[in-house]
Amino acid sequence: MTIQLTLKDAALRPALAVLDPELTFTMRKPVTAATGVDALRQK
Repeated sequence: MTIQLTLKDAALRPALAVLDPELTFTMRKPVTAATGVDALRQK
């Protein structure tokens, strides 16, 4: 059995996000897709 904990607090949110699609050019396609889906599911 695995217990997963979540840390949620406004202080943990970044003030700025740098989105540079060129950083994904060297990543494998499955990794790029997984990180995109992960970003979309975050609140």
